[in-house]
Amino acid sequence: MDNLDDSYIICKYEIFNENLKQPTQIINSLSKIIDKEIKDSFEFYLDDKKIDFTLKYKFPKEGTYTLKILCKKNIENISYLFYECMDLIYLDLSHFETSKVTSMSHLLNFCSSLTELNLSNFITRNVKDMSYFFCNCDSLKSIDLSNFETYNVKTMRQMFCGCSSLESLDLSNIFTDDAVDLSNMFYNCSSLTSLNLSNFNTNKVTDMNHMFYGCCSLTSINLTSFNTSKVTDMESMFDYCSQLTNLDLSNFNTENVTNMSHMFEECPSLIYLNLSNFNSKNVTNMIEMFNGINRNCEIICDDQKLKTEIMNI
Repeated sequence: MDNLDDSYIICKYEIFNENLKQPTQIINSLSKIIDKEIKDSFEFYLDDKKIDFTLKYKFPKEGTYTLKILCKKNIENISYLFYECMDLIYLDLSHFETSKVTSMSHLLNFCSSLTELNLSNFITRNVKDMSYFFCNCDSLKSIDLSNFETYNVKTMRQMFCGCSSLESLDLSNIFTDDAVDLSNMFYNCSSLTSLNLSNFNTNKVTDMNHMFYGCCSLTSINLTSFNTSKVTDMESMFDYCSQLTNLDLSNFNTENVTNMSHMFEECPSLIYLNLSNFNSKNVTNMIEMFNGINRNCEIICDDQKLKTEIMNI
């Protein structure tokens, strides 16, 4: 276990009396669960490629516990590492050596009590999978991704899904040049009022279904940087964006899209919608595409099949 102090994780868990009955998830593993009582501070070791020991511990009493996880370098996969760590309230990954990591899928999924997160110095340059990364972190109000390098990421599916307390998100430094799947990326980010996607390159993206579903606090969103020429699925893309007032999609190329069902469903605040470049020639499903949209919304559209749908609003 050489140079362990060079790579470690600091985390805090808040334990209430009702949680003492069952062992608490500290970190996640698919291996055998061992019950072990822990004191106020505890160090344990994370192996290099395979997490081969425990992950649920019995806390002796109610309170806040600070733990240090010692880590070997050259770890390649940290998927599910903190999956369902529902008592985790603070996490510092700034000293965690992740330069070789290629998968971070479900890393913090269901960390529902997490309110503080330090990702400074967190290396992501070789990561290919960030799906479900922050999924269901519904107590996080902000996330600083300013040092993230995402050039090699291929999937960001459900990356922020269920982050219902997140109020703003600046992704201006996030690059999606290699990404193919952005589906459900901001699903039910219901408190989000500001979203910066100005540098999104979506040239390779094929799936955007439910991408902004349930972003019911967003009043506007700028998607002028989007290239949708390879996208095939836009189902429920803006479904339940109930505060959205203006949406300019005049740059959208939809020639390969086959599914537009529920795309603008339950957008009752829309007063302007520009679909001037939409082409529905390959669309086989557009059921309830405009269901629940504002009847007085000005919709710019030249596509005849879509015009028929619009007339039925």
